[in-house]
This record gives sequence, structure tokens and C-alpha cells, in this order.
Amino acid sequence: MNNIFRQIIFVCACIATTGFSSLSLATDTRSNNNPHAQNPSDNTVSSILNATPEASIFVSALKISDHWNTITESSEVTIFIPTNDALQTEGSAFLLEAVLIKPENRERLEKLMDLHILRASFQIDSNSTSPMEIPIDNGNCLPVKNSMDSIIIGPQAVVTKTLKAKNGYIYLLDHLLWEPYKDKTECLL
Repeated sequence: MNNIFRQIIFVCACIATTGFSSLSLATDTRSNNNPHAQNPSDNTVSSILNATPEASIFVSALKISDHWNTITESSEVTIFIPTNDALQTEGSAFLLEAVLIKPENRERLEKLMDLHILRASFQIDSNSTSPMEIPIDNGNCLPVKNSMDSIIIGPQAVVTKTLKAKNGYIYLLDHLLWEPYKDKTECLL
């Protein structure tokens, strides 16, 4: 029941802030009538995201941003997605569902999404003890390190699940990535 209430609030926020044209972005992505739904059997990053309910808040914001096309059209893509629980725990769910989707905040939404996307298929080696940095799409580096059987992205986001797609990887996180990181020319791979 709580999930239905949250979806109703999100749909109302979409109508109030962006008009009826965005309404389909907040609806169930598994519907055959939804233009953003894809066949989960195609095993692409976008189809797996559509079939991953624990990431629906971030995925809805991603679809409102210009980055959904990046994910659906890229031959290779890696995405770092905070789970719904993570967003709700840290208070970021409201920010994504009601604030950043407003037209006047679109630039902030795009910059936030930039921190979570790499237009390449990148598998993090969970056995490596060397720190590394991934060059993400915003021109910065995303630090990655292994610590006590956990993979940490940025300063504190822990990878809770890794999903492999035919065109890349999805890393589910326990925190939203907020901070800008160093210039890409300095990335350590």
C-alpha cells in the first residue's frame, strides 16, 4: 500500500510540475502500452532497469532526464543506481521525485545523472585491492575501492548488487552519488 501511495504522489508531482506529457514516465514500466518499456528478455541495461523495482525512483528520474536515451541507445553503458531504500533513508527520494523533475531544476538533474553513468561496459574487479578511478560521463573520475568484502564507490556508496547486461553493468548502491570528483585526465584505472 505504501508503494502505491508513493506512486500516486509521484504522478501528481509529475502532472503539477511538468504537465501530462510526463505522466507516462512515472507509470509502471512493465506495461506493454508504455513507450519506455522494453522486453526484459533482451537483457540490455535499459530492460533490466525497467524490471528492477528496487531502483524505480532513480530510474523514473533518469527517464525524465535526457540520459535515458544514452542508456537505451549506447552499445555499452555502466550505471550506478541508488536503491529506493537508500534514497528514502538518506532523504533523497523526495528530491528526485518532486524537486529535480521541475523544469527550473532540469540542469541540476542532468548533472546529478552525469555522476552515475559511464558510456562503456566496466566490470569492477571485486578481488582487486588497488584503488581505481572510473572516468564517468561528466568529465570526472569516480573513485572505486574494495574494503572488507565490499566495493565502495565515491566516498561512501557501497555496491549492494551487481547486474550484468549484454551491453554493460548496473551497480546498485546504498547511497546517491553527490560529489564531483577529479578531472578525468587524472583517473587511475
